[in-house]
Amino acid sequence: MEALTNYIDFSKLSFWFAAGTIFFNPSFWCLVGTTEHKTRWMTRLFFGNKYVACYVFAAIVFSLGVYRDYKYHEALLDQATITSLPVDDNIVKSIAVGLYVIGTGLVLAAFWRLGIDGTYLGDYFGILKEEKITGFPFNFTSDPMYLGSTLNFLAHAVWHKSPAGLLLTIWVYVVYKFYTITIEGPFTEYIYSTAAKAKQQKKAKAKAKVH
Repeated sequence: MEALTNYIDFSKLSFWFAAGTIFFNPSFWCLVGTTEHKTRWMTRLFFGNKYVACYVFAAIVFSLGVYRDYKYHEALLDQATITSLPVDDNIVKSIAVGLYVIGTGLVLAAFWRLGIDGTYLGDYFGILKEEKITGFPFNFTSDPMYLGSTLNFLAHAVWHKSPAGLLLTIWVYVVYKFYTITIEGPFTEYIYSTAAKAKQQKKAKAKAKVH
Protein backbone atom coordinates (compact mmCIF):
# COMPACT_ATOMS: atom_id res chain seq x y z
CA MET A 1 0.00 0.00 0.00
CA GLU A 2 1.28 3.47 -0.86
CA ALA A 3 2.11 5.86 1.94
CA LEU A 4 -1.01 7.48 3.36
CA THR A 5 0.34 10.96 2.58
CA ASN A 6 0.17 10.09 -1.13
CA TYR A 7 -3.62 10.12 -0.73
CA ILE A 8 -3.74 13.63 0.70
CA ASP A 9 -3.78 16.58 -1.68
CA PHE A 10 -2.58 19.56 0.33
CA SER A 11 -3.18 21.87 -2.62
CA LYS A 12 -6.95 21.55 -2.20
CA LEU A 13 -8.44 24.70 -0.70
CA SER A 14 -11.28 22.66 0.80
CA PHE A 15 -8.80 20.77 3.01
CA TRP A 16 -7.39 23.98 4.50
CA PHE A 17 -10.85 25.53 4.81
CA ALA A 18 -11.99 22.52 6.83
CA ALA A 19 -8.87 22.73 9.00
CA GLY A 20 -9.56 26.45 9.49
CA THR A 21 -13.16 25.94 10.62
CA ILE A 22 -12.03 23.20 13.01
CA PHE A 23 -9.63 25.68 14.62
CA PHE A 24 -11.96 28.68 14.42
CA ASN A 25 -14.96 27.23 16.25
CA PRO A 26 -13.42 26.58 19.71
CA SER A 27 -11.36 29.77 19.31
CA PHE A 28 -14.60 31.70 18.77
CA TRP A 29 -16.54 30.23 21.67
CA CYS A 30 -13.62 30.52 24.07
CA LEU A 31 -13.06 34.17 23.12
CA VAL A 32 -16.75 35.08 23.34
CA GLY A 33 -17.23 33.08 26.55
CA THR A 34 -14.25 34.55 28.43
CA THR A 35 -14.99 38.12 27.37
CA GLU A 36 -18.66 37.66 28.28
CA HIS A 37 -17.69 36.47 31.75
CA LYS A 38 -15.40 39.44 32.28
CA THR A 39 -17.56 42.20 30.76
CA ARG A 40 -21.11 40.75 30.36
CA TRP A 41 -21.23 42.40 26.93
CA MET A 42 -23.63 39.83 25.43
CA THR A 43 -25.90 39.89 28.47
CA ARG A 44 -26.06 43.70 28.26
CA LEU A 45 -26.81 43.39 24.55
CA PHE A 46 -29.95 41.44 25.49
CA PHE A 47 -31.07 43.87 28.20
CA GLY A 48 -29.45 42.00 31.08
CA ASN A 49 -31.10 38.64 30.36
CA LYS A 50 -28.28 36.10 30.67
CA TYR A 51 -30.48 33.21 29.56
CA VAL A 52 -31.45 34.85 26.26
CA ALA A 53 -27.80 35.81 25.69
CA CYS A 54 -26.69 32.23 26.36
CA TYR A 55 -29.33 30.73 24.05
CA VAL A 56 -28.42 33.11 21.23
CA PHE A 57 -24.78 32.17 21.75
CA ALA A 58 -25.79 28.49 21.67
CA ALA A 59 -27.61 28.98 18.35
CA ILE A 60 -24.55 30.68 16.85
CA VAL A 61 -22.14 27.97 18.06
CA PHE A 62 -24.48 25.20 16.88
CA SER A 63 -24.73 26.82 13.43
CA LEU A 64 -20.96 27.16 13.22
CA GLY A 65 -20.68 23.47 14.13
CA VAL A 66 -23.04 22.47 11.32
CA TYR A 67 -21.05 24.60 8.86
CA ARG A 68 -17.75 23.09 10.06
CA ASP A 69 -19.13 19.56 9.61
CA TYR A 70 -20.30 20.45 6.10
CA LYS A 71 -16.86 21.82 5.16
CA TYR A 72 -15.22 18.69 6.60
CA HIS A 73 -17.49 16.46 4.50
CA GLU A 74 -16.79 18.63 1.46
CA ALA A 75 -13.04 18.32 2.05
CA LEU A 76 -13.26 14.52 2.19
CA LEU A 77 -15.12 14.42 -1.13
CA ASP A 78 -12.25 16.40 -2.65
CA GLN A 79 -9.64 13.87 -1.51
CA ALA A 80 -8.61 10.40 -2.63
CA THR A 81 -9.84 7.29 -0.85
CA ILE A 82 -8.05 4.01 -0.14
CA THR A 83 -9.44 1.27 -2.33
CA SER A 84 -7.00 -1.53 -1.53
CA LEU A 85 -7.71 -2.25 2.12
CA PRO A 86 -6.96 -5.79 3.37
CA VAL A 87 -10.42 -6.05 4.95
CA ASP A 88 -13.89 -6.27 3.45
CA ASP A 89 -15.70 -3.00 2.76
CA ASN A 90 -18.62 -4.09 4.95
CA ILE A 91 -16.25 -4.46 7.92
CA VAL A 92 -14.95 -0.93 7.35
CA LYS A 93 -18.48 0.45 7.24
CA SER A 94 -19.42 -1.53 10.36
CA ILE A 95 -16.47 0.00 12.22
CA ALA A 96 -17.57 3.46 11.06
CA VAL A 97 -21.15 2.86 12.23
CA GLY A 98 -19.86 1.66 15.60
CA LEU A 99 -17.80 4.83 15.97
CA TYR A 100 -20.82 6.94 14.97
CA VAL A 101 -22.98 5.22 17.59
CA ILE A 102 -20.41 5.66 20.39
CA GLY A 103 -19.59 9.25 19.43
CA THR A 104 -23.19 10.36 19.05
CA GLY A 105 -24.14 8.51 22.24
CA LEU A 106 -21.50 10.40 24.24
CA VAL A 107 -22.60 13.75 22.79
CA LEU A 108 -26.29 13.13 23.45
CA ALA A 109 -25.69 11.74 26.95
CA ALA A 110 -23.60 14.78 27.85
CA PHE A 111 -26.23 17.12 26.40
CA TRP A 112 -28.95 15.35 28.39
CA ARG A 113 -26.95 15.87 31.59
CA LEU A 114 -25.92 19.47 30.92
CA GLY A 115 -28.87 20.96 29.08
CA ILE A 116 -28.51 23.83 26.62
CA ASP A 117 -26.92 26.29 29.02
CA GLY A 118 -24.53 23.70 30.46
CA THR A 119 -23.46 22.59 27.00
CA TYR A 120 -22.95 26.07 25.61
CA LEU A 121 -20.84 27.69 28.34
CA GLY A 122 -23.74 28.81 30.48
CA ASP A 123 -21.38 29.12 33.45
CA TYR A 124 -19.50 31.84 31.53
CA PHE A 125 -22.81 33.72 31.42
CA GLY A 126 -23.32 33.31 35.17
CA ILE A 127 -25.66 30.30 34.88
CA LEU A 128 -23.98 27.93 37.31
CA LYS A 129 -24.81 24.34 38.17
CA GLU A 130 -25.50 23.55 41.83
CA GLU A 131 -22.88 20.81 41.84
CA LYS A 132 -20.43 19.11 39.52
CA ILE A 133 -22.01 16.44 37.32
CA THR A 134 -20.27 13.12 37.88
CA GLY A 135 -22.70 10.57 36.37
CA PHE A 136 -22.42 9.00 32.93
CA PRO A 137 -20.84 10.02 30.59
CA PHE A 138 -18.71 12.20 32.87
CA ASN A 139 -17.64 9.17 34.90
CA PHE A 140 -16.34 7.70 31.63
CA THR A 141 -14.48 10.76 30.36
CA SER A 142 -14.12 14.33 31.61
CA ASP A 143 -14.90 15.74 28.15
CA PRO A 144 -17.59 13.53 26.59
CA MET A 145 -18.73 16.19 24.14
CA TYR A 146 -15.27 16.61 22.68
CA LEU A 147 -14.50 12.89 22.67
CA GLY A 148 -17.85 12.10 21.06
CA SER A 149 -17.37 14.79 18.42
CA THR A 150 -13.86 13.53 17.63
CA LEU A 151 -15.16 9.97 17.26
CA ASN A 152 -17.80 11.21 14.82
CA PHE A 153 -15.11 12.89 12.72
CA LEU A 154 -13.15 9.64 12.81
CA ALA A 155 -16.24 7.64 11.85
CA HIS A 156 -16.78 9.85 8.81
CA ALA A 157 -13.15 9.42 7.76
CA VAL A 158 -13.35 5.63 8.15
CA TRP A 159 -16.64 5.45 6.23
CA HIS A 160 -15.08 7.32 3.31
CA LYS A 161 -11.73 5.50 3.73
CA SER A 162 -10.11 8.89 3.66
CA PRO A 163 -6.53 9.49 4.90
CA ALA A 164 -7.24 13.23 4.67
CA GLY A 165 -10.17 12.68 7.00
CA LEU A 166 -7.93 10.82 9.46
CA LEU A 167 -5.45 13.70 9.41
CA LEU A 168 -8.20 16.26 9.98
CA THR A 169 -9.55 14.10 12.82
CA ILE A 170 -6.14 14.22 14.50
CA TRP A 171 -6.28 18.01 14.07
CA VAL A 172 -9.73 18.04 15.73
CA TYR A 173 -8.33 16.13 18.71
CA VAL A 174 -5.28 18.43 19.01
CA VAL A 175 -7.38 21.60 18.86
CA TYR A 176 -9.92 20.34 21.41
CA LYS A 177 -7.16 19.15 23.74
CA PHE A 178 -5.30 22.45 23.46
CA TYR A 179 -8.32 24.57 24.38
CA THR A 180 -9.43 22.19 27.13
CA ILE A 181 -6.02 22.27 28.82
CA THR A 182 -5.11 25.93 28.29
CA ILE A 183 -8.45 27.80 28.51
CA GLU A 184 -11.70 25.94 29.13
CA GLY A 185 -10.59 23.67 31.96
CA PRO A 186 -8.71 26.32 34.01
CA PHE A 187 -11.29 29.04 33.32
CA THR A 188 -14.24 26.87 34.33
CA GLU A 189 -12.37 25.87 37.49
CA TYR A 190 -11.75 29.56 38.19
CA ILE A 191 -15.44 30.43 37.73
CA TYR A 192 -16.67 27.77 40.15
CA SER A 193 -13.94 28.35 42.73
CA THR A 194 -14.72 32.09 42.69
CA ALA A 195 -18.44 31.36 43.06
CA ALA A 196 -17.75 28.97 45.95
CA LYS A 197 -15.65 31.59 47.75
CA ALA A 198 -18.37 34.21 47.27
CA LYS A 199 -20.95 31.78 48.65
CA GLN A 200 -18.82 31.07 51.72
CA GLN A 201 -18.25 34.79 52.34
CA LYS A 202 -21.99 35.42 52.08
CA LYS A 203 -22.71 32.66 54.59
CA ALA A 204 -20.03 34.00 56.95
CA LYS A 205 -21.53 37.52 56.79
CA ALA A 206 -25.04 36.21 57.42
CA LYS A 207 -23.76 34.21 60.40
CA ALA A 208 -21.94 37.25 61.79
CA LYS A 209 -25.14 39.32 61.60
CA VAL A 210 -27.05 36.71 63.57
CA HIS A 211 -24.46 36.78 66.34
